[in-house]
Amino acid sequence: MRLPRPSLLPRASPLRSLPALAAALVPLGVACGLTWPLVLHLSDHHMVTAWGDSHSWILDLTARSLRDGGLGDPTLEAGYPVPRHLRAVGAVALLPFLVFQPLLGSLAAGSLAQLFAFPLTGLLTFLALGRLTDADPWVRAAAASAYALGPTVISTLGMGELSNTQAWVLPAFLWAADVACPLDPERPGQPRALVAVAVVGLLGGLSSPYYALALPLLAGAWAVVAVLRRRDALPRRLALAAGPVLVLALSLLPVRAWFDADLLRGPQSLVEPAPRAFQGDPAGRPLPDPPSVATPSALLWGPASRPRSPWQSDHVAYLGLVLLAAAGLQLRRPGRGRGLGAALVVGGVLLALGPWLAADGRFLAVAGHGVPTPVRLLELLGYPTRDGGLYFRFAVVAELGLVVLLAAGLAGRRRGAALAWLVAGLHVVDAGQSTWAAGAGRWPVRIEPVADLDLLQAMAPAGAVVPAQADGAVLELPLQGGTDAWMAQEAVLRALFHRRPTTGVLRDLRPREDTLRGIVSAAMQGDDPAAALRAAGFRFVLLPRDRSDHSQYPPELLDAALGPRWHDGDLIVWDLGATSLAPLAPPPLPPPAPPQTPRSP
Repeated sequence: MRLPRPSLLPRASPLRSLPALAAALVPLGVACGLTWPLVLHLSDHHMVTAWGDSHSWILDLTARSLRDGGLGDPTLEAGYPVPRHLRAVGAVALLPFLVFQPLLGSLAAGSLAQLFAFPLTGLLTFLALGRLTDADPWVRAAAASAYALGPTVISTLGMGELSNTQAWVLPAFLWAADVACPLDPERPGQPRALVAVAVVGLLGGLSSPYYALALPLLAGAWAVVAVLRRRDALPRRLALAAGPVLVLALSLLPVRAWFDADLLRGPQSLVEPAPRAFQGDPAGRPLPDPPSVATPSALLWGPASRPRSPWQSDHVAYLGLVLLAAAGLQLRRPGRGRGLGAALVVGGVLLALGPWLAADGRFLAVAGHGVPTPVRLLELLGYPTRDGGLYFRFAVVAELGLVVLLAAGLAGRRRGAALAWLVAGLHVVDAGQSTWAAGAGRWPVRIEPVADLDLLQAMAPAGAVVPAQADGAVLELPLQGGTDAWMAQEAVLRALFHRRPTTGVLRDLRPREDTLRGIVSAAMQGDDPAAALRAAGFRFVLLPRDRSDHSQYPPELLDAALGPRWHDGDLIVWDLGATSLAPLAPPPLPPPAPPQTPRSP
């Protein structure tokens, strides 16, 4: 008799699928509650966060570039008038964006792409726990919800970080790898699941560079556990475990090329590298603000600082005392998956601490030297965690390990599902309280209507004109300086609706801003400033009324130079007339300083 061919996803009746549905809908419901009433006003309200509006703008720009035949690089929109390179992040988030943008608009599609990660994370964690542990479905649903709503993950929602909300990447790999080569020697492997491993590596890596860095380390931990589970068949287990690891490595090669470090450091990049931890011995030096590494107190008790505004980033690497205690109590109970869970907790904590140990706002010093961690050795061997520089993000790996330990320990336990949901509920409350305390009152997330929405839509190019052929760009005033780059969030929100290249996305990346300042200064000092700015490719000059006191060019001076105002409200706008874009070549970088010859003693 021929046995039925196994499938990647287990067949289940509608009633048996309720736990999986709960694992997806509970995280989605909590995320919607934290952002209430955003789901009722998707097209005209937005989350006031450090990055959310700019990520929606990048999704919109990427979608339009794809419809025009490919990703434009460099793009005129990324900091007009100087072309900049752009490397889009969020491949999986782009999928719901492409679906919803034609129906609801770019702002609504961007908000839905942010929320989409939560049910996806819960569902894939539910599936992974089913492969890794013997826990019943309702225990797995509770543990999956706890992971999808962990403090590090929901803090990314509070900051609008699209890429780092994609925590589904880690459990998705564990699920696909275990289907291909099960940790349980009694289960048959399904080699065709290697396709799923490749898809997770490629799309997951393009969705989050940090999780792309974590995936090979996660694969290493999984492979070690897979081999140790059956030592009497060591050659065969080594061969089986090598399959998912090699496929993952190959699938990450395009990701590495896309986020090429040399390009990101280049003179025309829109995206500047994240702050690097000190490459030399940082003994006794203060941590950068916000810190790039986690400290033991931050992992145990949560962040101690608060951002000064809703636009400021705040780094959260809190594991959650409730989940940590509950998972720790399960260590004494035998259960499948316990070894992998413990490995993920230890590895995630070490990665989050970074290459040098820090505490109380400073890198530790012992006998005048810093205290290195295993990450320091990893980087000396060539692993590129330094390319990201924000090590605290790897706390998500430890959070995944904690829910694996929780599910493994509650497997087969009487009232295990009730205990799991109690722990998950307390953990989510604890996570929300911790991130709220560090979020300047950000929880629930501030939801505000888009100001002057009709005006911004009226500024959009007429008809189906692609941005590169639009009749001019937008000059946003005041020009940003080194301390007010936060203004870009409001500017890119406006760009979502006026759909024109704009100077507002600039982030004080000198010397390019000096080029723009020179263009504006020369125009304002000429006989006809409006004509000079129009010749430089600008159609509109826009000045928010509440920023006029910070502008080098106040409204009265602009009236005299540019003529009557086109709009006089919260946004003051001058219409210079239709023109064509006039992008400039990037200014040359200063020559490198000659190497200094050390003096003789």
